[in-house]
Amino acid sequence: MLQPAAEKLWALFETEWTYQLEHSPTYASVLGDRRWNDRWDDRSLESIEADRQHNLDVLAELQNIDRAQLGPDDQLNYDLF
Repeated sequence: MLQPAAEKLWALFETEWTYQLEHSPTYASVLGDRRWNDRWDDRSLESIEADRQHNLDVLAELQNIDRAQLGPDDQLNYDLF
């Protein structure tokens, strides 16, 4: 069973993975995930700004996870993420 900090970290990874695939449907398709095959990547200025804000929000969420409460492997995953 995962510790609460590890559960939060892995939930963030899962959410972010899905977000990235949804917002890069061509990459998702290359990986074999065809849920978003009905659209192209959105490279508009509005989308780029929304992604930038999303990245800042994800970073803030990551920083709310207590790294010291993670095991060594998850501390490395935290750092790499």
